[in-house]
Amino acid sequence: MTQSIHLLDRSVYSKLQSQQYNVSLTSAVRELLQNSVDAGASEVQVVIDFSSWKFSVRDNGSGISCRDLDHLGCPNFTSKIASLDDLPSLRTYGFRGEAIHFISKVSNLTVTSKVHDYNSAWLRRIPGTAAVMFEPSVHDVCEDDNFKIKPFRKEESGTLVLVEDMLYNLPVRKEYLSTEPLFRQILTLKSDVLQILIKHPSVKITVSQVKKDTTEVITKPFLLQDMEGEPPTTLYSQLLRHIFGPVIPPNMFKNISIDFNEFSLKGVISKCPVKDKNLQFIFINGRNYNNNKFMKKINEIFRTSSFGQKAVMETTVKYVGNPYKFYPTFIIDIICPQTIDDLVQDFTKTIFKPSHFQTLQALILKAFKSFLKVQGYLTEDHIATKKEGFLNDSLTKEPPSFQFCIRESKIRYAKKSSITSITSARHKIFKASHERGSNEIHFPLGQVEEGPDENGQPVTSNHSCWLDIPRFTEQNEQVDVCISREQLKASTVINQVDDKFILLKTPESADNPARHSLIILDQHACDERIKLEIYLQEFVSNVIGQTLHLQKINSSCIPVSPLEYSMFKHYTNELKLWGVHYKLNDDNSIDIETLPDVLVDKVNGDRKFLKSGLVQHMNDLNQFTKLPLSNLKMNYETRNDLTWWKYISSVPTVIIEIFNSKACRSAIMFGDKLSKTEAELLLKQLINCYLPFQCAHGRPSVAPLARLQGEDEFLTTPKDTSLEDYQLS
Repeated sequence: MTQSIHLLDRSVYSKLQSQQYNVSLTSAVRELLQNSVDAGASEVQVVIDFSSWKFSVRDNGSGISCRDLDHLGCPNFTSKIASLDDLPSLRTYGFRGEAIHFISKVSNLTVTSKVHDYNSAWLRRIPGTAAVMFEPSVHDVCEDDNFKIKPFRKEESGTLVLVEDMLYNLPVRKEYLSTEPLFRQILTLKSDVLQILIKHPSVKITVSQVKKDTTEVITKPFLLQDMEGEPPTTLYSQLLRHIFGPVIPPNMFKNISIDFNEFSLKGVISKCPVKDKNLQFIFINGRNYNNNKFMKKINEIFRTSSFGQKAVMETTVKYVGNPYKFYPTFIIDIICPQTIDDLVQDFTKTIFKPSHFQTLQALILKAFKSFLKVQGYLTEDHIATKKEGFLNDSLTKEPPSFQFCIRESKIRYAKKSSITSITSARHKIFKASHERGSNEIHFPLGQVEEGPDENGQPVTSNHSCWLDIPRFTEQNEQVDVCISREQLKASTVINQVDDKFILLKTPESADNPARHSLIILDQHACDERIKLEIYLQEFVSNVIGQTLHLQKINSSCIPVSPLEYSMFKHYTNELKLWGVHYKLNDDNSIDIETLPDVLVDKVNGDRKFLKSGLVQHMNDLNQFTKLPLSNLKMNYETRNDLTWWKYISSVPTVIIEIFNSKACRSAIMFGDKLSKTEAELLLKQLINCYLPFQCAHGRPSVAPLARLQGEDEFLTTPKDTSLEDYQLS
């Protein structure tokens, strides 16, 4: 029988609310850290034991009276605000009165606090009542000295919060969060400390991690007096290096400052790149601004301006493509009018869409463009070109999704049935969407335009080909062209064109039996795709079958940062699956023991290139742009049964780029003559590829050339099939 609607029990409701609050070990530490700062603390000590799901936060703030201590942990009890009218002038992090309540519902929470007006401290084990703390406390005799509740001296004030057995009553969530890498949790803690110090740099925060019988300091107190005489913006670079280590040399930061009406933007941007985009921070009124799409736009601006290209050129390894990525490091600190909407967007106090959206993003983009211009990456021509549509302030529109780009061509009507000549022409870029592994490629073309005069001069340029055909006047129309794998399979090879392309005639279309199409293949792109898939299939098969040939490496000690060391430690087993074996040393370095042949042949002793490639893969795993191979099912009976392409999302980028480069250099080149038989064989091999419509670098291998509409009439579509990689004469 269906039950009637009723009010949930308060205990059930509280537990469900804690689920919505998404309490984790690091989020609980962040909330209590912010509470300490809100209480006026100048010193805060955090001790955390990840393995025991336990931590403590002790501060020297104003403390909590015995009366208020009994209200602590009750839902929506707060000392920060009395009404919504107080929010615009809010200067604290918290105001909801929810954090400690939710934490207490999924842990054993003990609070000890003392105010100046009392000689004794008061202790409360939530949900119990507060009582005077007598010595020795029950917790004083516990085995772990790091978590003993030590009394406050008579002249002191402050609060100590001890959280034990986090998520004891939520075993599924606890098991899930247990899989989160330790380095990622530490990185989160450091980011939270940075957020606090940006707004309160004078607060001395110490975060320590308990490891069995030892204690390791994660962050040390920042000494603000060391900043005397320095420009205010230098604080940001000093904080970044203090918390995350010497990731960027101190002289490689550029200070920035912009003021506009009531808006103030200050910060620093690194003049040299890093391989991790986790060191990018934007704060609005002391709160974290999180907008992945906007961050992606910023990184794309830096990428298209060739930021970090100098660091790539320093390696001795030659390659085609991008074996690893570079990102800028920056801190942007914005002070602007505060709104209620910004404060209530998320319980984590994160801002996802600020109220002053357009103004703030315009200021941020202006800061980055000015930086790139001063550093010589962006010129006036850059800013004035088509890329301005990407750099402008209209950021609310979503960019179209696409897998790769090819050059745009205007399609033109003509009247003769013969192609009179082929000359060069240059065209713009348009976007073509292509599903990975699909059986067709779609070209959303623009409007049909008139062609040149019959006796007119052909357009000349250094790229592409142009079909010089007589004019045929007809009303403009919208034309889409779709080439399927089946069409490609049933196509007939006509001949090689200009020793660069292969001309094909497709079969009759279903909607118009009298209509055929001419399509053109880029012979280099086709052979490049064929060779790439051969290399990848063989490599993946050897990895899955554990038959990968490895070479021993001698004298290959690589120094790494503490964060990189933690990542190498966490991903040891994952990298072993790809043939990368190493030993972790105590001095923040690793000794490479074995590598697969593909890396040995390419790296050739260049440790910098090797380290960059491995760190890139670990960052990809951390950011979920690559899937761990260890998480995928690897069941197959024979190599022919292996669907190797399902594992491409796990292959390290550096290895894929090596194969891309190898396929590019060994493929048929422009200028190589092919017989009709060789062209037919190339087409047959291309059809059997998993991705027949794109080369190793994602550019198209096939493009529509003409649609035959009758004996004396066809529609031609000039295409720049070669693209920028291949210079045509």
